[in-house]
Amino acid sequence: MSPAARRLLLARRRCLSTGAASSASASSQLPRGKRWDAVVIGGGHNGLVAAAYLARAGRSVAVLERRGVLGGAAVSESDLVPGFRFSRCSYLLSLLRPAILRDLELERHGLKLLPRSPSSFTPCLDGRYLLLGPDAELNYSEISKFSKKDADAYPRYEEQLEKFCKLMDFVIDSAPPELRQDFHASMVDRMKDRVDKSAFWGNLLRHVMQQGQKNMVEFFDLLLSPA
Repeated sequence: MSPAARRLLLARRRCLSTGAASSASASSQLPRGKRWDAVVIGGGHNGLVAAAYLARAGRSVAVLERRGVLGGAAVSESDLVPGFRFSRCSYLLSLLRPAILRDLELERHGLKLLPRSPSSFTPCLDGRYLLLGPDAELNYSEISKFSKKDADAYPRYEEQLEKFCKLMDFVIDSAPPELRQDFHASMVDRMKDRVDKSAFWGNLLRHVMQQGQKNMVEFFDLLLSPA
């Protein structure tokens, strides 16, 4: 292991150990005997969003986190490499749903989104690199350094991904239908359940039809391909 990698590993270990210690001391300050409507294990970004929605609905919520820092993979910290501050794991916002921003009024609570251009940097072992971002001319110039053919095809690739995203947006933003059948439910509840399920599957079918057969084959190839 290189000295730099060893220092990075030790820094991570120190961060985790100190986080656990401070979290343990904080847990002793929780009110004893209090009952909560919900307990969220882990104060990562997903746990915090779930807790915020529960609290917004009037539930009492306790969030338990072993570290002394909330945010999980979305945390930006400066203790890993001296002089640098960066996100531990998260590097994009494509899965941050606009509805969450609106529902939880995150901008009112201080959230600011800072766009990057270029947005990604990929270094190669031979010293070359690839920059990509929202600038179409920059993307074409950068990809052309490696392949003129790929540079010509890249806009079509982005257009296809946009179509895939529209399908995924619908699936992600929709509540999955309940597959169980409650035979003791009233006739009215059964009819309502069937209408809700029919609306979901009908909308899903409409999105699939808009993709077309060729796009759907490539869509599933993308989903099932190795990362």
